[in-house]
Formats: sequence, structure tokens, C-alpha cells
Amino acid sequence: MSDSKIIIFNVLTINLNSQSNYLYFMNSAIVLINSKLGSEKELIDNIKNLPSVTDVYEVYGVYDIVVKVEAKSSEELKTTCSRTIRNMKNVRATLTMIII
Repeated sequence: MSDSKIIIFNVLTINLNSQSNYLYFMNSAIVLINSKLGSEKELIDNIKNLPSVTDVYEVYGVYDIVVKVEAKSSEELKTTCSRTIRNMKNVRATLTMIII
């Protein structure tokens, strides 16, 4: 009779930035947007072109557009959310939620 051993490995998943090949903690936020009526498609196209934006969704409900922003620094996140998106043509209001 042979001795059996059970080996358990804990698995840690880490996201690597493929562009620079080093680890960093991502500064992320979800931005909920109210747009002017009928301008959703144009606004989505403009938002998709922003370098820190990873996902954009048109939604039904209280908000018209949901955006996920990921930046290398908190300053870049702040600039994208507060200065760039909020000041875009056809944006009526935003709600930004920082991901912790």
C-alpha cells in the first residue's frame, strides 16, 4: 500500500499591464451619465475614444450611459472623470463612483 499525499496550492491572480509589463494598482471608477435626449450614440462614440475608458454601455433607467474608467494614477482618473467626461457636449449630469 502506498502513502497518498494531498497538496493544496493557493492561487493568486494578478493583472499585468501588457503595455509596460509591470504590476501596478489600477485606479478605477464607474461613471453614470445623464445625456441630452437623442445624443446618446454620439456621446458614446466620443467617450469610447478616451484613453482611460475601458467599457461604455447605453442603459435604460435613471441614467443613459455607464462608463468604466481605469487610470494609472488618481490624478489621471480625476481628470478623465471630472474634467473630460463632465465637460463633454451633451452631458447633463454625472455620478462618479470610485472603485475600492
